[in-house]
Amino acid sequence: MSKLLYRVNEKLKAEGMSFDSWFALKKFYDEHTVVDDKMLMTEEELDSFFEETHAEPEKEMDSLFVPGRVVCLFDKGENDNHKIGGIVTDCGMKMLRQVELSLTLVADHLVDGYRMSLHKLIDQLDNSVSP
Repeated sequence: MSKLLYRVNEKLKAEGMSFDSWFALKKFYDEHTVVDDKMLMTEEELDSFFEETHAEPEKEMDSLFVPGRVVCLFDKGENDNHKIGGIVTDCGMKMLRQVELSLTLVADHLVDGYRMSLHKLIDQLDNSVSP
């Protein structure tokens, strides 16, 4: 996350929108109070950034690190009828070394979110067992 914020800061400076002067602050305000399709970073730039920063396991002290064995449950999406998928992994899993921003980020990690995923998984397993 800190690497992404540094990259965003570089882009802001390149666009003349750093917070080091009144003029730059006003430009930032003028640019970001208008709703339009212009983004500071393109989707391709973000994809490239995440590939670059997460290509190898992190070795820096400030890197995100989830220790030990982890059971990841996830919704497979609309194409798979929202079935629950799962994987058992360790701290080397790429997805555990980054924060993926989404509208459900907080709700997914509340107790109710875990409980709902576990119930869906149990129902899914019950329905897949042949008599």
